Amino acid sequence: MNIRTFASGSRGNAALVWQGGTYILVDAGISLRRLEKSLAELSVSVCQLSAILLTHEHTDHISGLPTLVKRYPQIPIVTSGGTARSVALRNRVTEVTQLEVGRTFEIGELEVTSFETPHDVAESVGFTFFDGKRKLGYATDLGHVSPIVKRALLGADTVLLESNHDRDMLWYGAYPYKLKQRIAGLYGHLSNEDSGEFA
Repeated sequence: MNIRTFASGSRGNAALVWQGGTYILVDAGISLRRLEKSLAELSVSVCQLSAILLTHEHTDHISGLPTLVKRYPQIPIVTSGGTARSVALRNRVTEVTQLEVGRTFEIGELEVTSFETPHDVAESVGFTFFDGKRKLGYATDLGHVSPIVKRALLGADTVLLESNHDRDMLWYGAYPYKLKQRIAGLYGHLSNEDSGEFA
């Protein structure tokens, strides 16, 4: 099993998890052109994607979705019910498979399990992937490491975990106070210290 991050941060988020002929895109926060270029570097085309998993509906995770869906409507989009409803309202993308958070399902050669993550959106999730031997965890946009997140990720062979900010740089930086509060809050983003401690 492999993972490649194509983009991470406020300008866009997207990653590819693959095993054999199964290719899963996690989030679609980059342009179709950039996605096509990133996939081509791995000798993969967009039409080979087995599914698109969405963690939540913030723009930096779904901005590329409308164009992607328009050009490649055959690729299944899978996410939580809360995210599916938000995406439909904001982006008019309605052909979405709603997963039951916490349940395991199969996509090609991989078992995928979703888990609830603490973030300020409708129904944010992370994912674990299992290929029969190895477990990979994917958790971004976390306000804190909740007991649910801990249970989901402990024992994984590899984890992609958010590390968002240095606390001092955040509080003494130029962001408006309200934004600082949101980022540092329980449903905002994980500090470098908290991320390192959990890792």
